Amino acid sequence: MANLKTTSKALISRSVNNPQKYCTVCKYQLSPKDLFCPGCGPPSLPDEDPDEGLSIGQTALRIALILLLFMIIVVYKFDMDLRSYLPGFQSTENLPVGKPAEDAKVVYLVAVPQANVRASGSPDAKIIFILEKGATVVVLQQGLRWWQVQFGGRIGWISSDLLMPKVE
Repeated sequence: MANLKTTSKALISRSVNNPQKYCTVCKYQLSPKDLFCPGCGPPSLPDEDPDEGLSIGQTALRIALILLLFMIIVVYKFDMDLRSYLPGFQSTENLPVGKPAEDAKVVYLVAVPQANVRASGSPDAKIIFILEKGATVVVLQQGLRWWQVQFGGRIGWISSDLLMPKVE
């Protein structure tokens, strides 16, 4: 019995000091001197990943997306109305229907509950005064999205989206 304990202790110490190695592919038991499995042979090097870069199509697509993003930022930042640049897409939303009579005058009404009139044609400009819904203004100058208006002797700029035409 003492001999069995000694033998098992020797096996345990040998396995701790020198653990057995096996091939990960074929599970062949390797000797401590083996660097690779004699049955499988040396490991092959991984295929080289050639750094070819992007194809012309991929490059063109990425450039187009960057330009589109840039254009969207510019349109948003400068509050531009792209409909005026596209043929066939001119906005007729704020134009009177038909041709007014010779003695008729086109004025514009405020179409929203309250409209800010600003010092310049920009959403960041200082608010000069506020107009209530139905207030009649005279348009002095029309820009792309901002119109210069006169109301009660006061002059300022208002977004054209807030006005609707009326023939007097």
